Amino acid sequence: MRLRTAATAGIVLAAAMCFPLAGVAAAQDLDCKDFQTQTDAQAVYNQDPRDPNGLDGDGDGKACEAQPGGPLGSAEGYPSGAVETGAGGAARTARNS
Repeated sequence: MRLRTAATAGIVLAAAMCFPLAGVAAAQDLDCKDFQTQTDAQAVYNQDPRDPNGLDGDGDGKACEAQPGGPLGSAEGYPSGAVETGAGGAARTARNS
């Protein structure tokens, strides 16, 4: 009888230890490509400004600046020489040599 009680307690304890870890496994790492607009990414960033998802690559407090709907002049992640197109992206310009 004593062995049965110990086995039951062990099973219950093992099952209980799994529950706190379930929330950690369900956590998602979000990237800029997971958002349709900069505003959506900014809302997630604002929930935790420590930026665990890495949405603010240049550390200026603006998440996924190159996404549509981002602030003008925010061609984050584009090569130098890029020009803001006004639609949240950038276009390269021809250089005069």
